[in-house]
Amino acid sequence: MKVKISVLNTNGVILEGENPLPMFRDRRHSGSLNYDETLTEKDAKLFAYETGFRVLPYRMQDRYTRDRKPIQLKTITLENDKLKATFLCDYGAKLHSLIRKSDNKELLFSNPVIQLGNLAIRNAWTSGGIE
Repeated sequence: MKVKISVLNTNGVILEGENPLPMFRDRRHSGSLNYDETLTEKDAKLFAYETGFRVLPYRMQDRYTRDRKPIQLKTITLENDKLKATFLCDYGAKLHSLIRKSDNKELLFSNPVIQLGNLAIRNAWTSGGIE
């Protein structure tokens, strides 16, 4: 097993931290969920009670822009005789690339651009790899 620390030169944006303000909860305290007639009237009344959106104790990751530029990301590569795995240190050790060495085939979608978007529970999400 080999371990190598390196950098990945790519285009993208950098997550500039977390929002310092907590997002306590959604204004709607209770969510709306569909249910069928098998619930009693009492159970149906409390079915989605206090299920509004929450992220605490975590904070929102909304400190990023849409302006892509050349960036350098720290990576750690683990390699054995079968696989070569590359992790992005700056994005919570996200598995960015996994290569089967026998035929040099990329087993994941390794996005050539790091673009954050509001698709995750805490906001910042990137395509490709495995979180």
